[in-house]
Amino acid sequence: MRMVSSFKNVVMNNYANFNGRLGVAEFWWFYLLDILIMLAILIVAFAIFRTRDGAMVLGGIYTLILLLPLLAAEVRRLHDTGISGWWLLLSLIPYLGGFIVLILLMMPSKPAGERFGPYTDNADA
Repeated sequence: MRMVSSFKNVVMNNYANFNGRLGVAEFWWFYLLDILIMLAILIVAFAIFRTRDGAMVLGGIYTLILLLPLLAAEVRRLHDTGISGWWLLLSLIPYLGGFIVLILLMMPSKPAGERFGPYTDNADA
């Protein structure tokens, strides 16, 4: 249930909220369910259309719908680690940038993150 409530909180309640912070657990539960939904969409679409192109179109639509909530969640997660959300731009660097951002997203919460505001999650702690 925690996975579903995290997903609901990030997508429905904070769709494009770039302010505040997002805890470690809620971010990773949201991210895991996002990946599982994407895999399910791709499998079902491939079974229906029998082509990779049809599956990729549906997967692309899902990705576009959740692009803004994912970016907002990542920015709020970076805020919780005490750094600015602008560090997310490092992911634009080929190969190395995405790895650096992944490391930053895995960092524990820090008291310095309080300067970005309170937690914006209301999932189970």
